[in-house]
Amino acid sequence: MPPADGPEGSGNLKGLVPDYKSSTAWLQPVPSKSHGPYNIPHRQSAPSIFRGAWRRRSSAQPEVGDATALQGRFSVKGPLGLTTLHEPSETRVDFIFVHGLYGGSRKTWNIKPEDPATFWPQEWLPYESGFKHVRIHAFGYDSDWSKTQHSVLRVRDFAQSLISHIANSPVLKKSRDTPIVFVAHSMGGLVIKQAFLLAKLQEAYHHVATRIHTMYFLGTPHRGSSAAVYLKAYLAISIPTGAKAYVKELLPDSDTAMDINDNFRHACKDVQLWSFFEGVPTAGIMIVEKASAVMDLPGERVEYLPADHRHLCKFSSMLDPCYMVLRDRFKTTIEQVDKDYALRRTAEMKAIAKALAITNQPESDLLRIQDQCHPGTCEWLTEDPGFQRWLGLEGDHDSCPGTPEIGPLDTKPRSRVQGQPPPRFLWLNGPPGSGKSVVSGQVVKYLNLYNLDCNYFFFKNDTKATITSLLLGLAYQMAEVSLEARQMFLALIENGDEINTKDHTVIWNSLFLGRLFKVNFSQPLYWVIDALDECPKKSLTSLIQKFAKINGTIPLRIFLTSRPDSPDAPVEQLLDEEKIRRVELHTGLDSSMRDIERFVKSRPRLSRLINEGENGKVMATILDKSRGIFLWAALTVARLDELYSAEDIEAALEEVPTQMHEFYANILETIKNSPNADKAECILKWVVCAPSPMTVEELKDAVLLDIGHTLLGSSSGDMFSEMCGSLVACGPDQCVRWMHQTVKEFLTSGQSGFYIDYRKAHQRIADICLQYLQGKKFVRHSSRRPKVQGRRGATAATPVFSEYASTHFSYHLRHSQSTAPGLLSTIAAFASSKSLVWMEQVARRGNLAVFISTIQSLKPYLVRYFDNNPPFDANYQLVSTWVNDITRIITIFGPVIIECPESVYAFVPGLCPTSSIIYQVFAKGAGLKVICNSNTSWDKRLSCLSCHAAAKAVAAKDQFFAVGLADGTIRIFDNSTLQESAVLSHRAPLRHLAFGNVSNILASCSPQKLVLWDPDHKQRWSVKIPGIASSVSFNTDDSKIFVTLKKNFNQEILAFRTADGATLDPLRIRFREDGSESDTSSSDGRNRSVERYCPEVIRFSPALGYAAVTFRASHLTIFSLDENDNLEKLCCLQKEGTEELRLAPDIHDAVFNPAVESEFLAVAYQDGDVVVFEMDEWNPQQVCAYSIHAYVLASSPDGRTLAAGDTMGGVSLFAFETLQLLHRIEPLEEVATGMIFSSNSLRLYDVRGRSCNIWEPSVLFRKNFTDDNSTDPEDPEPTIAEPEESVHQAFDDSKTITVIAPAVEDKLVFCGRDDGFISVHEIKTGKEVFELKLHSTSIQHIEWNGSARLLVTADTSSRCRATRLSSFRVQTPPLRSCATETIFNRRSPLAISQVIVRPDGHAVLLSSENGEELCEADQVTQSTHSIGAARWVQHPVDRTRLCLFQGHKVRIFGWNRLSVAEGLPEAGISLVGIHDSEELPLRNLWFSTAEARMLVQASPLPQAPSSANMLAFLTLDSDTLGPTSTEVRVKCAVLPQISSLGGVKAIIGLTRSTVLFLTRSGWICSLSLKSFPDLKSYTRHLYIPPFWRAGGDFLVKVVAKDTLAIANRDDLVIVHGFLNFEHKFQFEDCLE
Repeated sequence: MPPADGPEGSGNLKGLVPDYKSSTAWLQPVPSKSHGPYNIPHRQSAPSIFRGAWRRRSSAQPEVGDATALQGRFSVKGPLGLTTLHEPSETRVDFIFVHGLYGGSRKTWNIKPEDPATFWPQEWLPYESGFKHVRIHAFGYDSDWSKTQHSVLRVRDFAQSLISHIANSPVLKKSRDTPIVFVAHSMGGLVIKQAFLLAKLQEAYHHVATRIHTMYFLGTPHRGSSAAVYLKAYLAISIPTGAKAYVKELLPDSDTAMDINDNFRHACKDVQLWSFFEGVPTAGIMIVEKASAVMDLPGERVEYLPADHRHLCKFSSMLDPCYMVLRDRFKTTIEQVDKDYALRRTAEMKAIAKALAITNQPESDLLRIQDQCHPGTCEWLTEDPGFQRWLGLEGDHDSCPGTPEIGPLDTKPRSRVQGQPPPRFLWLNGPPGSGKSVVSGQVVKYLNLYNLDCNYFFFKNDTKATITSLLLGLAYQMAEVSLEARQMFLALIENGDEINTKDHTVIWNSLFLGRLFKVNFSQPLYWVIDALDECPKKSLTSLIQKFAKINGTIPLRIFLTSRPDSPDAPVEQLLDEEKIRRVELHTGLDSSMRDIERFVKSRPRLSRLINEGENGKVMATILDKSRGIFLWAALTVARLDELYSAEDIEAALEEVPTQMHEFYANILETIKNSPNADKAECILKWVVCAPSPMTVEELKDAVLLDIGHTLLGSSSGDMFSEMCGSLVACGPDQCVRWMHQTVKEFLTSGQSGFYIDYRKAHQRIADICLQYLQGKKFVRHSSRRPKVQGRRGATAATPVFSEYASTHFSYHLRHSQSTAPGLLSTIAAFASSKSLVWMEQVARRGNLAVFISTIQSLKPYLVRYFDNNPPFDANYQLVSTWVNDITRIITIFGPVIIECPESVYAFVPGLCPTSSIIYQVFAKGAGLKVICNSNTSWDKRLSCLSCHAAAKAVAAKDQFFAVGLADGTIRIFDNSTLQESAVLSHRAPLRHLAFGNVSNILASCSPQKLVLWDPDHKQRWSVKIPGIASSVSFNTDDSKIFVTLKKNFNQEILAFRTADGATLDPLRIRFREDGSESDTSSSDGRNRSVERYCPEVIRFSPALGYAAVTFRASHLTIFSLDENDNLEKLCCLQKEGTEELRLAPDIHDAVFNPAVESEFLAVAYQDGDVVVFEMDEWNPQQVCAYSIHAYVLASSPDGRTLAAGDTMGGVSLFAFETLQLLHRIEPLEEVATGMIFSSNSLRLYDVRGRSCNIWEPSVLFRKNFTDDNSTDPEDPEPTIAEPEESVHQAFDDSKTITVIAPAVEDKLVFCGRDDGFISVHEIKTGKEVFELKLHSTSIQHIEWNGSARLLVTADTSSRCRATRLSSFRVQTPPLRSCATETIFNRRSPLAISQVIVRPDGHAVLLSSENGEELCEADQVTQSTHSIGAARWVQHPVDRTRLCLFQGHKVRIFGWNRLSVAEGLPEAGISLVGIHDSEELPLRNLWFSTAEARMLVQASPLPQAPSSANMLAFLTLDSDTLGPTSTEVRVKCAVLPQISSLGGVKAIIGLTRSTVLFLTRSGWICSLSLKSFPDLKSYTRHLYIPPFWRAGGDFLVKVVAKDTLAIANRDDLVIVHGFLNFEHKFQFEDCLE
């Protein structure tokens, strides 16, 4: 067979082998054209624009290949081995191109090998529509028959090489399940078939075979080629070349070809096959006849291509018919792959959208903007050299083969001019209405057209868009375009990590800097952000500063639009301040004029009038008056379209004003004189005041409720535009919006004839919303709604308005006049009547955003009301209390009411404090009675965790928080459930803890030891530290750990590699050499350099790159991290009034503001002042100060709040930048030695003494969820009237309840306490009726036997007492004592783990891990049956027997001397639990009651990981434990373990048909056993709030049929009717 690509210098073959260098005359390049509705360049222009501009890093050299790959002939032919030509951000399919005889991985597919522009697999395909997610490779092998050496290589050898390269490719290993598509030319087809067969046969490559989806054969000689005869003869007689074994395999009907065909026929049933044969002879002969190019296999698709053999695989242009045929067939394959992929990806993005709180898909804004783009417009931008430069396309990149090409994908971006990269930013500015948003939409379309990764956000969408929504939207879109980013989010969700979606600083630090910017970018990422000047004003600076600090190695380009000179949003000034290099382009110039001209000509009637006769002046007038403002042109053309003569058009143009405000005034004057003036005024008022666009139906209802007019127009919303003179328009989403933002600005200005008084309009709307919410139509979800009989009055509004009113009533209140009469009383009436209905309706929407916005809006309204009215107003007091109630309810019960909206009626009111409005008004009808003496007011302390040793350190991350103790113990707690999840041992006194910034790795540090723990709480490594550590921290990506040392004379910060603990070069603290800024501190007057002293305090923030260092008696010095990881002096911070002092005041602590854009530092001085400094190299200054005598400081992750623990034991919360006191936690006995905020900034943890306190003051909740949107000019930001005080319950730790036991027949409950006392309470009232002093140490076990009146107790010292109590009855006043008789009182040598009383009360069993004791009368029998974790259980049926469970064995004993029960095997009965053919390991924690005839337990499936989502409930029928039993099968029901439940903590109740269990998250739930093990659902009954769940051992006991007893530290909580509420969850719903 002849060479597939034509041998160079093959003249010796003339006469034997045709000249394969001949070209076809019909293949000629076609000039580039511009066409299409948006005038985007035709696809053919893609190579000329993009070639070489975004060369993938992997394309510079082969993935795995010959060392000479880029040398000699291979620089043209292409490298050997597998080379990745293009890698998208997300790969869904891999295309691998395999050449033929004498070809090359580049040469075969390139009509001009020396010109990279025609290498179509790399330069054309990646930019074709539909190829966005295609990864492209080329495989090269040595098929050069012209070499002089002999070759024994065969097709099988090439195939083996191919399959080996695929299996070992680092790139292909990234996604092991992506389908593979082979595209092979000529002999390459035999290679891929043989490779497929080898992969099927060789076990090591089975995974590769399963990935092969489709094969494309281009002129493959499946049955050999007659042309190979000529080549074989030539090789036989030619001296310069050697024999080639693979050539013989191409002969007609060769054994190799036949064997491959036969084997392939039986193996390829699951592979799609496409065969193309040549339709044009090459130099007069067909190289591969159709009979040989077609395999005649079932399902094979056969086509011819109008090209000769050589041009089946190389093309001169993108319009080549052969290329277009192959491209379209490739698309068919890609579409097949995408079908299988679509469902999975949709589910993944749905989960990510939920995690990021994305409610509106970004595409809706884009489509609305792009609908406004007219054909032929915006072409000027994409052709502008500045735009091309921003893309990174300036200059000629068509360098010689082998020359490295430069682009934004390089690790360190460079430029073609003196090493500078192209500007990251392009700023498009122009006056209002000049089409900036439309241009932005066109840029997005342009970038998407060429498969580039583009994310976008439109601030100008008539909603209260914020920086938070911007960042969340960009993060969501990054997950859409990048598989690695999406997998990162899915891993977070799977691990249960909480994603902060409320604060832009935390989002930027944790998501972008910590994770998304760590993604391996395979191509540039483009952000298009429109209307930056509409960004919230107080956050614009923050956003620009964040953008300015993005690492230069990240291939990110940002396109911004805004007005050029907005005083409220000085974009240009901010860009200049941050020294941001940028390309600047402008709208409203000649380019906009051309777009307006195209737009006018696109209108049919105007176009005809302009083109007929001498009407060119019409166009000139339009262009002249428009002044480049597209909005003016659009409004004018809409009016001219209604005219039918050139004279009328000219006359109308004369009357049209040139200024937009005058234009609007004319429109409003026309509306005033129309019959719809009142309706138009009402519509404009609602559209002006609505915080987000209203739907057509909502606006219809609003008009009806406001002015009593029923609008009868269609649902399209056109009537609103008609009545309002086109000032509003209805979009595709059926929402009514302004035609342009300037319309709203005009209507709310004094120039408007329809002037809308902002405050009065909001007041009217707020009153309408509140009246509606108090009406008959606003009812609880389960109630039957009255049918609407028609629209005869304002009360006939449909429930469509319900969502608007319940969502936005508080927004309108916030912007109303606080002095408006009657408005506050309306709010009070609503709070006292429909609070629960409102909460339920809002909760059913699935998120807390409405609650948050309501709290945010009502607080400033009340502050303004307080300033203008007497504070003793009853309505004010009621509403203020109600707002505080809602704040606390959402903080504590938020997730609960989202999952179970009905809970707001069932149990939430009863669990609220008795002083709350919600309790006082609604608790009586809740059906739940709660008795708790301590639950009188909201406690800001969520919980207090007691520790066995002094707590020295605390750290918090998304899912966990950790407490380090002085004895080296580390206790890890779950953030949501407050339950202990792990206990670690550092083996040295702990001083510091720190979680990673990105992952859940944990560093623990003692004075001379550093230990790193993996996310699964296993130790990774441990190293010694040469000194006493003072702090530990991670860098931004957790690859390094930094440790600062006390009294370190070397003045350095130690660094360790996270992966293995290796010691890295330390960060050295360097001073300027001139020494002119050195402080002095010598008492003898001699100047001594600070450099001679060792640091006293070092605070280091690797994420910010700053270190704060103090030396003895010196001022605080700030150092910044340079590019070489050295700390260079930045500035010196001097507290005001101490500049001239010889000795600077000492410093207790210092903390950086973690916001990237912030340069603030808080310092706690020993003299009592907390001072905030602004760090500036040239002008550092003190910003503010507060005297509080702080000892320890902490900053919230969002940078908004500063916590200061003082020397009196109190904690104060301040606004970080102003030190405005927000909240004060009253002092406790001990001083806080460590503090940290939770990742979401909602909680504060402090450690002091032997406890860890968890605080959730409402001020953190409100600040964290504060909308970063700027308020309206009429609504100045309110100030806090006075800081809140945290009044927490005072508990007596010595009286902490340690164990609960019911005395059901006497309707009493026993509570063992930490001081050894036992209190006895009445179940009905919870009152203590008497107290027993039986022990001197903490009570551990209580067992009550009612028939024998026997109380058995055991304490922590293993003292056990059996006491008989005389009969008693509860009297009034209650008894304070009870007659007792001691049966026995002895200290057991065992560490007692179980106490069981024989049913008749004549014996007591004491069990431990080392055996047991049976106490009968005066006799004690010891035995060792219960060794290790074995546990005893009273037999459910035969009360004379005991069951001892030991894993998969149960032994039955009689109570008499603990002997094995008669007739039962000594070795016990085997228990077998099977699930999916796997044997279940059984735990010994079986639960049983006398009422049930079975035993039950719950445990997670062991084969699942720690974050498993499966749970097993096991039941054991006691009737099967008979004399004839040697083996009993345990029934097993496997259930989804819903993540919000956190697993089962304990089974607390069991009847014949129902099992009650307590989850770790605090839910009391039940399962019906009637259909066991085929369970379909479970039921939730009651949620135990976290303030009643302290630590890992919260106590809950069923003490009566429908009554719970809960230990709340030293207080007993009684809950009656806990089973009244039933919320059934279907398991299939839980898995969604």
